[in-house]
Amino acid sequence: MRRNTLPATLLSHTLKEVKASSTNCTNIERNLRSSDPVQKRALDDCLELLDDTIAELNDVVFDLSSRKSASKHFHDLQTLLSGAMTNQYTCVDGFDFAKGKYVRSNIQERLLTISNHVSNILVMVNKIKSEHKATNRPTSSEVFPEYGRVKNGFPTWVSSKDRRMLQSTVNATKFDLVVAKDGTGNFTTIGEAVAAAPNNSETRFVIYIKAGAYLENVEVVRKKTNLMFVGDGIGKTVVKASRNHVDGWTTFRSATVGESQYERNGDREDGVRSAHRLPVSKLEWEVMSPLELLSAQAPCKSVVIEEIRKMGSLAMYIFLTLAVVGNGFIAKGITFENSAGPSKHQAVALRSGSDLSTFYKCSFIGYQDTLYAHSLRQFYRECDVYGTIDFIFGNAAVVLQNCNFYARRPNPNQHNIFTAQGREDPNQNTGISILNCKVTAASDLSPVKSSFKTYLGRPWKEYSRTVFMKSYIDDLVDPAGWLEWNATFALTTLYYGEYMNHGPGSNTSARVTWPGYRVINSSVEASRFSVDAFIQGGEWLNSTQVPYFANLG
Repeated sequence: MRRNTLPATLLSHTLKEVKASSTNCTNIERNLRSSDPVQKRALDDCLELLDDTIAELNDVVFDLSSRKSASKHFHDLQTLLSGAMTNQYTCVDGFDFAKGKYVRSNIQERLLTISNHVSNILVMVNKIKSEHKATNRPTSSEVFPEYGRVKNGFPTWVSSKDRRMLQSTVNATKFDLVVAKDGTGNFTTIGEAVAAAPNNSETRFVIYIKAGAYLENVEVVRKKTNLMFVGDGIGKTVVKASRNHVDGWTTFRSATVGESQYERNGDREDGVRSAHRLPVSKLEWEVMSPLELLSAQAPCKSVVIEEIRKMGSLAMYIFLTLAVVGNGFIAKGITFENSAGPSKHQAVALRSGSDLSTFYKCSFIGYQDTLYAHSLRQFYRECDVYGTIDFIFGNAAVVLQNCNFYARRPNPNQHNIFTAQGREDPNQNTGISILNCKVTAASDLSPVKSSFKTYLGRPWKEYSRTVFMKSYIDDLVDPAGWLEWNATFALTTLYYGEYMNHGPGSNTSARVTWPGYRVINSSVEASRFSVDAFIQGGEWLNSTQVPYFANLG
């Protein structure tokens, strides 16, 4: 595929629009007089997301000029463009609970223009793909072809070396750095270890995080590639914080652990903001909002305030984040928890925007919005996810295999919803694929599960796409199975499917009758949602040593 098969002028124009939007957001931020912390954080989200978009579109330009097979081009281009579009919607979503409409109204039109441009390019990519299939040996029918093939339980983009590392014991693993709260390692905080990791690494860099509770928010920026976190196991190595919507954080920024590609001007070369060097662990910021920090009686408070003044008025909304978007990220044997509680609403435990990222034998604990699979290609194997409302959500191309999903006891008059997928455009390659998992009640919900309705999912965005396949569905799931988001929104455009599930809640006879819902009876159709066909697993999971089913198991 040559670059001129896509209109270079449209791609170039889109990049100019993104850069202009970033400049516009910077100017608004500089002159903003609002005291609303949500508005300020939403602006910061937008700056990060626009930087991500520039990087992804530049990768598209590079990809078009490189020599790859036609199918490899299609998969990578669709992934990058789908992520770029998702970024624009995430930016706008951040203003949903902000006071006033001035800022949102001043950026929304530009972002819509960018989304339309990216959508048009996606259409062209799919058209080229159709033409290629018409003139070449046809491949298997695919709904999620971009995820890729699976080998021995993992997408093949997980290398054999990474797979061996994931399946080996902690004692048999070679580490580059060690984090230990008792001082027996190289560092006592995860953030310090991430800062010390090399930038733009082409080889795996392993950080061993010893057992203990790490009360911090961690951020892994774009340049921190091929990082691997290894813990001592679920419930032993715990990363815990409590940012949430009620205390003024956007959903995007609330993550205890996240993957972030953002690097503001003035960041150090190691990719971590200078404030990470402050003794943050003594301040217990994870239980404070930033505005409360200024009145906190804490050690080193005067130093922190002075650093905030030096860095600018918005710095305090940045350096508390733990996010990960450096591509090729892997985590094994760690619990990620947001302890905000059900009354705090949106409170993310993990946000991942890392392409070709893998999570093995991890747990994610929260209530609303626990696991934010934001964008690009992701794989979860033998993980536990706890939550209440929309607790697996986002717009990644994500496969979850052999995982356990536990609905917790929500607040009175709340429902439990396992998934809320956010696909905005029919040409995006995104969706949630759940295979050989267990859907059940957590211990706090089990005695009272008849008092709360529970559903498999609801459509967050217009082209929401989710499938449950060969999974155990317990009796807590309502016979209707699925819940509307708002009246008839997305009911004709979504794709929700169930295939060969079992358990007392798997009976589909009383399921919703929406045009977009289907009981999948064909193994050919179901295989479109496998790791092989969905996230190009055959091309990257072999390196992680994480077991996976290539097809339907």
